[in-house]
Amino acid sequence: MIGRWGVTRRADALPLAEVLRLQAALVHAKTVLGVTRPVQMLLDPHRSIPVVWGLWKTRLQLPAEAIGWTNEQLQSVLLHELAHVRRGDLFVLSLTQVVCALYWFNPLVWLAAWRLHVERVRSCDDLVLASGVRASSYAEHLLNVATRLSPSRWTQACGLAMARNSALHRRLTAVLSEKQNRRRMTNLIACVSLVIAGVISVPIAMLQAQSLQSDEKAAANSRQPANSETTTTQASKEGDRSEGWGNEPVIPAFALCSESEIWFREQYLDWSEPINGLRAALSIRPTATDGKLGKERRVLLVIQNVSDQAIRFCDTTIQETDTPAADVEGRKLFLQDNGEILFGIQNAKSTKTDLVLQPRQMLSMDMLDMGNDQGHSEGDALAEGILKDSGQALFAVLNIVHAPEGAWTGKLKAPATRGAYAAIAALPRSKEGQVLFRHCIDHARLNGDIPGGLISRLLDLVREFIRLNSGDQYGDAYAKKMQPLVARFEHKGD
Repeated sequence: MIGRWGVTRRADALPLAEVLRLQAALVHAKTVLGVTRPVQMLLDPHRSIPVVWGLWKTRLQLPAEAIGWTNEQLQSVLLHELAHVRRGDLFVLSLTQVVCALYWFNPLVWLAAWRLHVERVRSCDDLVLASGVRASSYAEHLLNVATRLSPSRWTQACGLAMARNSALHRRLTAVLSEKQNRRRMTNLIACVSLVIAGVISVPIAMLQAQSLQSDEKAAANSRQPANSETTTTQASKEGDRSEGWGNEPVIPAFALCSESEIWFREQYLDWSEPINGLRAALSIRPTATDGKLGKERRVLLVIQNVSDQAIRFCDTTIQETDTPAADVEGRKLFLQDNGEILFGIQNAKSTKTDLVLQPRQMLSMDMLDMGNDQGHSEGDALAEGILKDSGQALFAVLNIVHAPEGAWTGKLKAPATRGAYAAIAALPRSKEGQVLFRHCIDHARLNGDIPGGLISRLLDLVREFIRLNSGDQYGDAYAKKMQPLVARFEHKGD
């Protein structure tokens, strides 16, 4: 609205009621294009590019020097501006601005608006040429307008100018091209285009709606897991705890995984062999809670139903004990260093889990949740240590003997998994890329520090490079650049 006021204020200085030649040219151009709606012509005393604007009351502004234009140039300019009126471009411009204002954050909307402007201008050029104006003359008129005149500061906000320097080269090329298709769009082509647009957009919209419904359903399932006999109320009693992996609420002892998390973990975790329809893997997951060593991490046992039948998982009737034993029920977590077991942590406490896992559905269990903050602290410290030491790995055992009739029983052993792999957030999709990436993270620390053994090997390679290239005609300069690194390696120690 400010832009429209600014253009009108500039143009109302000299109304053209007395300029008969310009008025006659306007009437002739309207007749050629078949424009029936009233168009008020105004004259701007400044050297501004011709512009048309106004949804309800259309106005066409010409610079003052238009009085001296030849009839041919005047006709070219009027035909181009009136072509916008005939095509309804002023309404489309306003609609485009509203869409850009609503979806300002979407770069594709701005790209579409720019492309729409380009095609709009070219369509008006085609209409001018179809009206009988010679291509060479019209190109000369365009060049004259774009180089001799300047756009008003409000032109782009509310109106459609005839030419701008930024797009002049492509427009002139299109105008002078003899191979350019300048035919109007037929009703058949328009109908076919609408059908194609519908065929493309409707399925995409349906997929989006289905995706939203799936996310809502997954979130609902994670908040209130269903089971065959009873519904667990542990979540409502102890409260939800939001964790950093996905957006679903997480129960302190166990939680169902969301759809996106299922896909990710299926692809990238180290899985055990299935036992009675279930398989297991270890995962290290950051939380939103601050621990002693930064953001608290948890060591989770992920269980998945890989059968084609629903499986009830229940640990509420296991025999809880505080006495370590080889065949005790519950969860055990073992830390090993280069294949040698350093120690194991036994957790023979029930997580109060009783639910039905549908095919492909997953369950996350906190390996060190013992009903107090001590378990969380131990899990955080253990995760912190294994993430920094590439030689260490964790494996877990889940053993359930006593369970209600029909519920799952068996002994699952999650494979030994290095900390960097258990905590990784994304991997390459190709198998070759995954193997290479696995090798890299197995020999590096999560914070970017290189283990001491690899630093020593890298130092040996640097020294060898310096030895081979020192005094060489081509390599000496690079050897000198490498030399300061030796002291830095030795200072690093590690």
